[in-house]
Amino acid sequence: IISEKDNLHTEDFQRWVVESTGPYAEVKVIKDSDHMVMFSRPKK
Repeated sequence: IISEKDNLHTEDFQRWVVESTGPYAEVKVIKDSDHMVMFSRPKK
C-alpha cells in the first residue's frame, strides 16, 4: 500500500519497500491516507 499523505515515509521510500519484496507484489495507492491507513481511510 502506498499512502499518499504519509508524513513519516516518503512515497519514494514506500515504493522502494514494495520493489524490494519481489516481482509479485501488488501495489495499491490509497488517496488521502496518512501513515496509519487503517485509521485515516478505513473503508478503502
